Parts: sequence; structure tokens; C-alpha cells
Amino acid sequence: MTQQQALLSWLKDAHAMEVGALPTLRGHAAAAQKYPELHAKLTAHAEASARHAEILEGCIERLGGHPSVLKEAVGAVMGRVGGVANLPAKDTVIKNTLGDFAAENFEIASYTSLIAAAEKLGDQETARVCKEILRDEEEMAGWLEGQIATLTQSFLDDSTGDEDEAWYSSLEGAKHKAAELGSHVDQRGALLALGLLFAGIGTLLIINHASQD
Repeated sequence: MTQQQALLSWLKDAHAMEVGALPTLRGHAAAAQKYPELHAKLTAHAEASARHAEILEGCIERLGGHPSVLKEAVGAVMGRVGGVANLPAKDTVIKNTLGDFAAENFEIASYTSLIAAAEKLGDQETARVCKEILRDEEEMAGWLEGQIATLTQSFLDDSTGDEDEAWYSSLEGAKHKAAELGSHVDQRGALLALGLLFAGIGTLLIINHASQD
């Protein structure tokens, strides 16, 4: 693999990452409607991710390549698997926020690496657009980091009412919770197995057809 091929491959990875993040961000935004500021921020960042994907596609095509359909498919599957890991629960919004913060930091690392590669190869246009995207990711990560403590405390305030506490303390509530948990565990196991199977198949296809991408 030449240096140029490496840069092109990493751009395809970033493009697939942005495409794969879209359903996750939109789903997390929908789950955060009780928290208007978080809902609005996630909705806006989903739109930004769609824009990032378009920008990256332009870079890929300018370098003579095309987005990898296989990588996009794997990214989408992994995004779905991540969503399955956080099946609906009372604390879904907290788990989603922690996951989003982790994802933003991974994206920051990815774009930092892309900028370094583009600058080494003298590709100033790719470096420029990746710096623009990096600023968006850093802003989102910083915002999420600043919200985690406040959101957690707000969630605890909202979820410890007398009615909720009475429900959990009742025998009937305990039985219902146990049945619900068992159902979620079974569903989670089945969906995770299916998702990981597709992800594994996609990864093997990428390896086998890397020369075509």
C-alpha cells in the first residue's frame, strides 16, 4: 500500500464512520426529547455528520476513488449493534450520552490522524476540510463533556419520584421488572449475535476486496 492509497483508505473509513453515525445520532435525539437542549444538539450534529460525509466523499473522488459500500455497510451494522446494546431503559439517555461522548473522541482521533497524513503528502485541501470537521467534533465532544454531570443529576431528580419509587417497591412491580429484564436480555443476545455476524462478514469482505477499493 502506497502512502496515497493509505490516505484514501482512511478517508473511506472516515466517510463510513460518518454515514454509520447518522442512524445512531438520530435515534439518540429521538430518545432525548424529554431534554430539549440535548435533543436539539444531537439533531444538529446528525445534520453535521451528513454534511461531513458529503465533504469526505468529495475528497475521495478528488483523489480518484469512490466511497466503499462495504465499509459503509459494516459501519451501519456496527451502529445498529451499538443501539441494541442500549435497549430502551429508564437510563437510556445517560447511556446514550456516554456512548456519544466516546464516539466523538474516537472521531477526533481519526481526523487528527487524517490531517497528519494529508499534510505529510502535501494534500492541503484534504487537510483543510478535515480540520473543519475536526473543529465540529471537538465542539460536540466539549459540549457533551460539559453536560454529563448536569444531565446525570437531572435524570436522578426526574426518576426518583414517589410514584416511581412505589412502583419499584411493590411486589407486582418487581415481578414486572424481572420479566421485562429477561425479555430484553434474550432480545439483546439474539440481536447482538446477528449484528456481530453481519459485521464479521462485512469485515472479511473488506479484507478480501481491499484491492478493489
